[in-house]
Amino acid sequence: MTKLHATIYTDGSARPNPGPMSGWGNYGYTYTETVTYDKPKDTKGLKVTTEVVKGTDGKPAEPVKIMEWQSWGGLKGRCDNNEGEIYAVTNAINFAIDNSITNLEIRSDSKLALNGAQDWMPKWKARGWKKANGGDVPYQNQWEMLDNALTNAGDLNIKWTWVKGHSGNVGNDLADECAKKGGALAGAGNYEPVHELIMEVQEDSKGKEKVVKPKKPKTPPYNRLLMHSKWYFTTNTGKQTSTDGRNVYMFGIHSDNELYGKRVSDASNSVVILKEEDKVLESLRAKQDEVSDEYIVPIYGKFDTIRGAKIYPEIYHNGCDYLQVGLRTPTLGTVTEQILTEPARPTGLAFIGLEVLDHLRQRLEEYIDPKTNTSKAGSQMVVTDVTDKFYVSDTDSKGKVKLVPSKDIVDNAKFLTVAVDWKSGKRSGTKDVVLTIGMDAPTKNMLNAMSKESPTIKVITWPESKQTIRYAVVVETEDDVGLYASAYSNLCLV
Repeated sequence: MTKLHATIYTDGSARPNPGPMSGWGNYGYTYTETVTYDKPKDTKGLKVTTEVVKGTDGKPAEPVKIMEWQSWGGLKGRCDNNEGEIYAVTNAINFAIDNSITNLEIRSDSKLALNGAQDWMPKWKARGWKKANGGDVPYQNQWEMLDNALTNAGDLNIKWTWVKGHSGNVGNDLADECAKKGGALAGAGNYEPVHELIMEVQEDSKGKEKVVKPKKPKTPPYNRLLMHSKWYFTTNTGKQTSTDGRNVYMFGIHSDNELYGKRVSDASNSVVILKEEDKVLESLRAKQDEVSDEYIVPIYGKFDTIRGAKIYPEIYHNGCDYLQVGLRTPTLGTVTEQILTEPARPTGLAFIGLEVLDHLRQRLEEYIDPKTNTSKAGSQMVVTDVTDKFYVSDTDSKGKVKLVPSKDIVDNAKFLTVAVDWKSGKRSGTKDVVLTIGMDAPTKNMLNAMSKESPTIKVITWPESKQTIRYAVVVETEDDVGLYASAYSNLCLV
């Protein structure tokens, strides 16, 4: 019978310490000593075993990994990290028992868990779970569960290895991340353990081994009209919708988070109206409302971080269960300590900034439905189609006509100058305005992403006074529309 080996990294976490967001985490893999290849394989920098195994060529080789997984869970009550450490070791042993492991190496950064399991528990147990001085043993419940697991382990051969925490050890880092996920689950009131298979070697119908990785659910890409880096909203005011029932999102670019609302020339804003809600942003909004405790607070979300390749799918499929809630301010962040939302400060200027965004939203609503043009600005809004400045038609190898970014965009222009029509009172005319790429004009990536939707790009103008006009860019697809403007600098004398 082939012996099964396992290496399992264990870790515990608590926020605060002790606190209600406490959990445990494991990362591990099983393997055999049967070597079917000559050269060592990449194991993410992890040393599978301290023992030297000979390959078919007689040279050292790595054992064959046959399964890789991770697991985590939350602890009830105000627990500290040590309780999570002990529970993680217990869970590792139980996993080995359930999967007929013969040799188990536990790698932990907790000397308490390792010393307790090897040396202290037999003495405590013999004294009725008392220390040598007669005092109570801390974490007795956790130690008793570990003792039961060891009793049930039978002939399981266990090797105990200490690893230095937070030292760049990949396995320890993964276990730490899992433990923080467990703590986040506890903070959300969810204590159901999670077991996630990463890869497994299976035999096909012909008896040939192949590596199988569970298929991850597909995550639709975020809407590319969401261009700017900061997402703004206020808590406890509910989902924002347009007059036609679509979903409204307000964004911006500002050089300093603390100066949101200040009149700076390099600030730019956008208002995007989508037919389908962004599931991730709405999950974050709902969670932010929950932690803000009914107070109306201006919030900015770090959209550049939110739309990351790991974070966006995580929230899309699992909601906000794995987010860490800030302890002192109503912030949201990942278990890897990436901040996703923060209060926009100073509060007064932040609310002024939100008012600016609301003015732009009104312009966009007036563009969508001219019947709503009740304001002076809306009634004298003029629209100029500039799609041909951003897109040109091209024919691919199959003879299909498609839109591609224009040469000016491809050549990485930082700005475009376009002629737009305007009206102010009884006066009207044409004016050259400057559009800055990535601020009040689409980027090349944005244009490429939307090209299949045959978007139109227009510049709208409206009067600020008898002598001045303002302008903004409107990008529109069949279902969605976005407005982009530098609210303080998109101003022209006419």
